[in-house]
Amino acid sequence: MRQHYYLFLSFLLSYSLFSQSTDRKYSFDSIYNKLAREKTDSNTDSALKTADSLYKIAQNDIQRIQSQMITSQLLQQKGKKDQAIQIALKAYDIAQNNENKEWQAKILGHLSSLYRDSGLNEKGKEYLHKALEVSKKIVNKDESYRFQGNVYQELSYYSKNEQKITDAITNLKKGNLYFEKISDVQSKNFLLATNMELLGSNFFSLKQIDSSLYYYNKGLDHLNQINFKESALTGFIYNGLGEIYLYLGMYEKAIDYLHKAYLLGEESDFFALKEKNYLILMRYYKETGNQKEYLTINEKYLALTSQLEIAKKNTTTTLIRDLNHQEMKSQKKLLLLTFIISLLVIIIVVSFYIYHKKRKRDLLNFEKILLTHDANKNVENSFSKVQHPSAETTNMAFETEERLLKELKLFEKKLLFLNENISLASLAVEFSTNTKYLSHILRKQYHKDFSTYINELKINYILEKLKTEKKYRQYKISYMASECGFSTHSKFTSVFRQIAGITPSQYIKYLENNKL
Repeated sequence: MRQHYYLFLSFLLSYSLFSQSTDRKYSFDSIYNKLAREKTDSNTDSALKTADSLYKIAQNDIQRIQSQMITSQLLQQKGKKDQAIQIALKAYDIAQNNENKEWQAKILGHLSSLYRDSGLNEKGKEYLHKALEVSKKIVNKDESYRFQGNVYQELSYYSKNEQKITDAITNLKKGNLYFEKISDVQSKNFLLATNMELLGSNFFSLKQIDSSLYYYNKGLDHLNQINFKESALTGFIYNGLGEIYLYLGMYEKAIDYLHKAYLLGEESDFFALKEKNYLILMRYYKETGNQKEYLTINEKYLALTSQLEIAKKNTTTTLIRDLNHQEMKSQKKLLLLTFIISLLVIIIVVSFYIYHKKRKRDLLNFEKILLTHDANKNVENSFSKVQHPSAETTNMAFETEERLLKELKLFEKKLLFLNENISLASLAVEFSTNTKYLSHILRKQYHKDFSTYINELKINYILEKLKTEKKYRQYKISYMASECGFSTHSKFTSVFRQIAGITPSQYIKYLENNKL
């Protein structure tokens, strides 16, 4: 996601500059060059207005392409990839009609990155392949070097997404060879700095700390040479250095760099920088035991990810519409799609029916087990008493949901639920999340609230102990209550009966009478 944040430099230019219908102070080229080269890490909305006004005063196709590409990159910076894609496609249509190979290659590369960011790797690679074909016809040497370097940079993203870190590093080093040939000093140093930051990140993934530090600092050197000391790219490098020192346990150095990165992120509209800052800061505050600051950053992170999820949903809608437009022009394809959708609906309906039929059969089995007082019934039947999850929705990312499910499985395996003082809030902090997400997972995946979830784990634990370890049947009820994490005898008995359907004494008597 960071690649096109790096390649695009924006600046804050007063919108009123374009309000004059005559006697404009600056030409299109001078305004465009400032908008493309000068830095603004704040007020992207103002920059979007500037880009829109730039399009209105464009006098030829190349100027229209330039203004649209800046608009697309600004929209990507704000996380609005659906709109960014639409603007880029319009620019590509103009470039095709104009037969401008340089801009065709740039736009195709930009679209490759946008589709990759949206999780459509195959679509992204398709655009990258098209870009490579077009790039063979680029005449301008600097443009050719810049594009070839960008292609290797883009390939490094695909390699990293596939966990091929060494391949990613190789691609970045190949890209450096092309960037070094660029004659424009400012462009060369900035592009090299982007690759140095990415090399630092990839080497850190391999835990090669010395190499990671070397490349991060090389990136800062390149930025210093062109006076880009406070750019968003600088923020990513500071963040990377802070993460390294956090990993090494050097907390003072870590927070120094993380604080610098945080300030640059808060001043900007770079969602990717803000997200990375929040994630690393949460780790820092958790490790240093600063729960107050952890919760503060966590709230910022939740607000940001909510915006990203909304943007992601909009992007998905746009991509589906775009793919339909490109791939379903014929009636045959439309009929095929209709058939596939109908088949999916049938599969869903049949699966739903099978699931509920199985559920009903399971409930009947539970009732039979209850009549014979079998312990397995007591464990499983508790699910029939759980309330259905509410209609509450959340913008939690799929990766976060998977991580929390793994955390819960490990939590159960280690029997940490036996802790008498376990609470929703303390478990949320332990999982590096918040109570809202954790509650959502329990309702969605377990169909129960936190209290029911914990109580069932405790009771199922003692049920199994009573069944498999006969010495437990000799213990006092108060001991068993303490063993599975209940504060009082009465609380334990009440919950036991609620879940198992009988009292602890009745269950023990049943086991003894049936010689189990």
